[in-house]
Amino acid sequence: MPSARSAKSAPARCFFAKATQNTTFFIVESGAVTIVQGYGHEQRVIAVHGQHRFLGELNLLTGSPPFLTAVVRDPGTVIQVPVERLREVVSSDEELSTRSCARFSADARF
Repeated sequence: MPSARSAKSAPARCFFAKATQNTTFFIVESGAVTIVQGYGHEQRVIAVHGQHRFLGELNLLTGSPPFLTAVVRDPGTVIQVPVERLREVVSSDEELSTRSCARFSADARF
């Protein structure tokens, strides 16, 4: 199974887009990523995620397409985790599973 890897993020890079299949979980190590609604149109900023925040919606675990779009605002570094690896880790680590679900629930308020 593929493991996590570190990658540089360039301004305006789109990590995932509304209604497209997302197969990667992202952890922001440095820089900033905006979560936007209406990407390419009105682009309403819903949130800005910086260091040590993760990107993704509950859809990563359910297989549904995302509702929002994640776009790099400030260049930096992210850790990319294949969704299969995320599922494996979440199912085998109860504490991580609980924390991840709590974070997904908190982010769902948008």
